[in-house]
Amino acid sequence: MPRGHIHRLEYVYVGAAIATALLVQRADLHRPPRDVVVVVSALRPVGPEPEESFRLAPDRRLLIAVGDLHHLLAGAPAAEANARFDNERWHVTSGGIEAGTLPEYPEYEDLVGLLQAWALQLGVDGVVNAPGYTGDLAPIEAELKHLGALRAADLADRRWSVGERGLGLFETGARALILLELGNTDQLEASDHLAARALALTAASQALDPAALERESCLLAHHLGYTAWARALAGRFSPYDPVRAYVRGDDVRLEALALQRRATPEARFLHLMRSRATNDQPPAPLTVLFAVERDRVDIGVASAPDSGVGPGGSAGEGAPLRALVNAFERRMETMPPVAGGFFLDREMLTGYWRGNFYSALRAALELPTPTASGAAAAADPLPGVSEGAGAEFADWARHVIAAGSSPQSRVALAADLGALPHFGSPMRFEAYAALCGVSPVPALAPRRAAQRLAERLDTRPAHRARFGQLAIRNLLALPLGETLLASAARSGAPMDCELEAWWGERTADRARLESMLSRRGLGWTDESAILEHYQALAGTDSAAVCRAYRRCIAGHPDSWELIAGYAGYLERQRAWVPARTTIHRWLERNADRAGLDGIAARTMLARLYEDQGRYAEGFAAVASVVSSQQPEAMACAARLLEAMGRTSQAETLAVFAAERATDPGPAQAQAAELFWRHGNPGA
Repeated sequence: MPRGHIHRLEYVYVGAAIATALLVQRADLHRPPRDVVVVVSALRPVGPEPEESFRLAPDRRLLIAVGDLHHLLAGAPAAEANARFDNERWHVTSGGIEAGTLPEYPEYEDLVGLLQAWALQLGVDGVVNAPGYTGDLAPIEAELKHLGALRAADLADRRWSVGERGLGLFETGARALILLELGNTDQLEASDHLAARALALTAASQALDPAALERESCLLAHHLGYTAWARALAGRFSPYDPVRAYVRGDDVRLEALALQRRATPEARFLHLMRSRATNDQPPAPLTVLFAVERDRVDIGVASAPDSGVGPGGSAGEGAPLRALVNAFERRMETMPPVAGGFFLDREMLTGYWRGNFYSALRAALELPTPTASGAAAAADPLPGVSEGAGAEFADWARHVIAAGSSPQSRVALAADLGALPHFGSPMRFEAYAALCGVSPVPALAPRRAAQRLAERLDTRPAHRARFGQLAIRNLLALPLGETLLASAARSGAPMDCELEAWWGERTADRARLESMLSRRGLGWTDESAILEHYQALAGTDSAAVCRAYRRCIAGHPDSWELIAGYAGYLERQRAWVPARTTIHRWLERNADRAGLDGIAARTMLARLYEDQGRYAEGFAAVASVVSSQQPEAMACAARLLEAMGRTSQAETLAVFAAERATDPGPAQAQAAELFWRHGNPGA
């Protein structure tokens, strides 16, 4: 069965495990250890225990956008909107006025539809087309053409602040914000206000002109994670439109458009974005530059020249890390208000710069994981950081490193799940993993922690996918997890490769799995996960599976995981000779290769001989690795010795394996079976 997931045949065992654990917990609760009391009390939820307590609120970027429109168009105080669920739909209100309703798991068209109706209700036409003069948009258009998003947004903001009006300026400012969001390198969800303002102004523009910003809206939907809707819309664009190629993942066409002699800056920008995303690199252009040398990080923050809206300057070369972070935070706290505040405001810009800065810093730190014993794996990674969001980030990093080392560290991680006001879900998911691990544990603490985590998540597709995976793996909440994953898949949410492949098998989506196998730049780990699920589809043509394996192996000939998957598939097809040939060829290419892969290869080869009753050849294949004391190698050798009639040696090896195994259960069972069959049940 696929590794790391709960599947059909395991449901009975999972149920039994839950029942047993609950009975044990009920007995243990009379005298709980002191540290458990501290952690569980810290995680005790306010809401109910059923799955309703895991309900995700609507996409926070939508709630901010609703509040933004109320503030910009009606002059209401700037505040995030509220949402209430009535068992069927979300009711979104701002300032006590209902802005509209949403389904439980809204899609992009639901968000835009609500915002369009809300903008019309607030009188967007009267605001945009209010009396005022209309200036020449060419300077702003020139900045947009050359991808000067921040400069263009600042120009639009300054001109709006001095009384210029009109749909042209309104749409141009929205385009600038969309372009700024597309180039955003924030990976910590610190800049939700920028995405929300871009979404709000795009929807308001389309409320006045339904044909406005169609290409830009398609890019924005894709960037916000609603890729299924974006791909459907992009299908209506010209085949030579770089937006269509980018959104639909047509890398060949996009590369051709970007590298031609007269390529537009937009095509080159989208190609660079796509290339970095395909290679798991942050999107360009980077606004935070960093270099790491031992315990020092040199960080410079690039700003748009003469824009007046960047953080300005550099933190200085060779400065201690704490000085760099503290200096950056002091600059954020003292950033002056921007000129107008209609297209750009201070909160949006500080979130934008912080998202870029701390995403780069997070990548540079490479935080270690806690050791198995729970002791801290490393010293404080950010000593002396005490300013603003920097202190918040530094505390989180310390808590993740020290996870499990003390009751206090676990309580701190539990607090992080509901705190971190400047950051979003990625850091909270890391805190949850450090606190509860990644294994299914039917215990109280992971469920309490998940409730606290869910309170700070929302229905954006990426959150649905990650929390759905957590619900299945950690909480054993299969209906909730499958509902979330199904909804995320319909939205086209980005999933890690193994999760997406599992979902493809779960939904019998052969086309999805075959499309995944055709992606360029996949590593052998991803290919192995996809093939594992592809071969499990009912009715899959064995010849197609073999062709897919051979194609992947040709690209990664030294990958034992791919070889093992292919040989295992051939074994299940009773094609023993091709399976052995595949392993022999790998061993010939890796004759001097030591380690677990070589041991596993010889063990599997021995098993293939065993399948055909060629016991002596099988023992010859595995004999050289029995001294490694790997459980599978010793178990295979014991079976082969017995089959060859060397019962005493088989018993001795089985007992030896049981005495040295970390998990002695399988080895003890094999030894007991051997003694029973040999007429010595007392042994």
